[in-house]
Amino acid sequence: MFKTPTPSPGQLTSDKPKPELRIAKLEADLKAAELSRDTARAELAAAHDRLQLAQINHQEVAKERDALQAGLKSKSAERDVLYSKLEGIQKLLKDALGQTETVILPAPPAASPTSAAVEPTISIPAPSGL
Repeated sequence: MFKTPTPSPGQLTSDKPKPELRIAKLEADLKAAELSRDTARAELAAAHDRLQLAQINHQEVAKERDALQAGLKSKSAERDVLYSKLEGIQKLLKDALGQTETVILPAPPAASPTSAAVEPTISIPAPSGL
């Protein structure tokens, strides 16, 4: 019948990889995975540091915002007080001006109906010596 051909020693090694080659490939894959892991850890640490800096910056900005809001409220209240004082001063000045005008410029006397009909008389002296 048919005889199966027996493989030659070169055929055995070419069909199946040698264990040393397989181990070398696995070790290379392990080193690549370790390098990838270390790179990812470094990137994670850098991202963590950036996050912490951003949080610190956020806190500082929030404090500054709160201080500015408090200052704005204070200045607005101060402005309102000064504005009300200004309105009071304006009212006092208007009242004082009105009183001054009444003292300096008295009201003209009312015209009576009898004084309008009376005409003033002018006397002219007669010439002497003629």
